[in-house]
Amino acid sequence: MGNITEMNSIKEIVERLADIMINPNSAIGFAEGALSVPLDFGYLVGGCLIPILAITVKQNE
Repeated sequence: MGNITEMNSIKEIVERLADIMINPNSAIGFAEGALSVPLDFGYLVGGCLIPILAITVKQNE
């Protein structure tokens, strides 16, 4: 097992993480992040789809 100093630092880290997770600002940030997923997915699909369509159109010319 670790010594007392290591255990105290682990406890401090856990407490800090818990404080961050409980913080109302974190909840707002998580919600905003979740709401932006469809937009991010749209950008991803558009970024992949547009080059594919351009190649297809060029091949059909």
